[in-house]
Amino acid sequence: MNNRSFGLIFSENQVVLDFIRHSPLFAGMSDSLLAQLEPLCDYLEIEKGQKILTEGEPNNNLFFLIEGVLKVTIEGEMVRYLDQSGSLVGEMSVISDAPAIASVEAVTTCRLLSVRSKEFSQFESADKSEIRQSLYFIFAVILTEKLKVTSLKAVQFEKTNRLLEQTTLDLEAEALARRVADEQAKVYAKFMEASGQGLGIFGLDLFPQYLNPALRAMLGVEDSSPREPVNWLLRYDNKTRSRFALELIPQLFETGQWSGELDLVKPDGQRLPTLENIFIINGEEGHPRLIAAVITDITARKQMENQLRLNEASMNVAQQIAHLGSWELELSSGKLSWSDEVFRIFGQTQEHFLPDYNSFMAGIHAEDRGEVMAALNFAAQTQTLLSIEHRVVQPNGAERVVQERGEVFSNRFGEPQKMVGTMLDITESKRIQKQLLDYKDGLEVMVAKRTEELTLATKEAERANQAKSDFLANISHELRTPLHGILSFAEKGIRKSTQLSPEKLQRYFEVIEGSGQRLLRLLDNLLDLSKLEAGKMDFAFAEGDLVDLVWQIHQEMEGMILDKNIQFVLDPPPNHTWGFFDPCRIGQVLSNLFSNAIKFSDPGKTLRVRIIDEELEGKPAFRLDVLDQGIGIPETELEGIFDKFAQSSKTDQKAGGTGLGLAICREIIEGHQGKIWAEIWPEGGTKMTILFPKRHVTPA
Repeated sequence: MNNRSFGLIFSENQVVLDFIRHSPLFAGMSDSLLAQLEPLCDYLEIEKGQKILTEGEPNNNLFFLIEGVLKVTIEGEMVRYLDQSGSLVGEMSVISDAPAIASVEAVTTCRLLSVRSKEFSQFESADKSEIRQSLYFIFAVILTEKLKVTSLKAVQFEKTNRLLEQTTLDLEAEALARRVADEQAKVYAKFMEASGQGLGIFGLDLFPQYLNPALRAMLGVEDSSPREPVNWLLRYDNKTRSRFALELIPQLFETGQWSGELDLVKPDGQRLPTLENIFIINGEEGHPRLIAAVITDITARKQMENQLRLNEASMNVAQQIAHLGSWELELSSGKLSWSDEVFRIFGQTQEHFLPDYNSFMAGIHAEDRGEVMAALNFAAQTQTLLSIEHRVVQPNGAERVVQERGEVFSNRFGEPQKMVGTMLDITESKRIQKQLLDYKDGLEVMVAKRTEELTLATKEAERANQAKSDFLANISHELRTPLHGILSFAEKGIRKSTQLSPEKLQRYFEVIEGSGQRLLRLLDNLLDLSKLEAGKMDFAFAEGDLVDLVWQIHQEMEGMILDKNIQFVLDPPPNHTWGFFDPCRIGQVLSNLFSNAIKFSDPGKTLRVRIIDEELEGKPAFRLDVLDQGIGIPETELEGIFDKFAQSSKTDQKAGGTGLGLAICREIIEGHQGKIWAEIWPEGGTKMTILFPKRHVTPA
């Protein structure tokens, strides 16, 4: 680093001379005033990689960039580059009398003008006044440029600094003022100490002067520490610190306040969502003296928002399964809101269609439109329930038949205000009903035959509807159980977070995680079945050893096996158990079959697995039997247990499950061009068998 005196700058360096003449910080200053600054100024030439400021270390200088590029970093993270002539660094630490909040390093060879702003006190009093005047002028311009204050604020800042430079204080007046304020301060202190919100007062250097108990808990500060030894900024991540330096602090000094949501980071790494209101406390002359913050823990609100999003997603899934949508109509404006399922029924998307009364009517079959309009008007005028069936015409011309039900809600004057209702897609039911009517017109033999077919179809539809109803009831229970675990332990943790030990809190989080994993597995089953049925599930076929896969699944389920003291036996396999299959999906089938065998067997029973060489359509195949000594399955139900939502009548409802596991197994085995079936095992229990080719061949 090369530095030369201020005098040499004027006499030898035209670049610096031009900078001084045109800089807004020096323009308009007389030569005599510039001469007063000469003992405090240096011209610096620094090489690439050298630092002029180091984060956390004291700084007494202002640095003005003449030529080159500087890099500003906070805790090693790059914040910005400076390449404009006249760019200023170091002013915050000089003004606040605090260590540098950032490091500044040369990216290229740089030329700078340095002002040793804190050394003017070393000169005689005659010089000190004029030097101080020049420094105040620089500081006023800094605030005007950096914080965008008005010229009046710059003058006020200059006056404040002159007052702060007074070397004597009226100690008696100060003591009197303190005594008068003490009584009032005690009242405020009691309020702040008892407040459930975090209240803190910080210096302009962002070091805390006061933290109430609530804020100490949020920041993770010990009660015995009167002054937190680290900067407030260290309670945020790097991104938020950069935002403080570049956005929040300038806005705070410009407007006097800032509010918004930020995440605090405790010493243990825990993130705490907060709502923060930060404002400036001015001194007697109206200039910034302290920073106050009111910080509210919004963890509960965030959790509630997340839960609402989860509930909405679950409701959309349930509506899609049941083909039941919901809607709300504002009677005065015609504004209409639809659930996702109503959009599907109308063949529209939220991105390309805005529903209202007119567009709703336009989507109704022309022959039904008048009847629907009359029914809506009658329900609104008489404030009675709406119930009507009509047809919907999708943009591609396809027709759907729906059943709508709605209820009118009135304002406090008894006037109808809105209508809320449901839309059930009954297209399939109507199709079946139409078939029933068509079959009546045939010959007597055909009528009898088709009536029998339709009866079976109706029973199948009723069974499917009943299975769907059972599924919805079961899925509601399966969803609510983990959600209850999540919500109850989250509520306990929130309510008792300040009283519980870390071990207890960890247990709460473990329960929450376990419940979340259970919920995730349930949703994964639903998604897997949907993909498999739609033919969109990709299989990753690869060479693998079926015996190794059996032992791998056994190891994963060893906890369940040991808990029930089940004897796991693998009969001696054939010599060659290598094949070409999807190990992940076949493993999923084995896991489901093993889990069912363990779940429905009494403690101490045996679970036996056999691998046998067989043929399937003339090609080598694996046959794998899973034999248990459990409760068994009635013979009449052996074929139906692989249907969606189906569960054996002998299954204890308390055992849980959604009736999807075996349906998924069947889809996976059929995807391997194989078969799966169940039999009654003479030794008691059930024998589940899968048969699939040793080498999968993709159909042409």
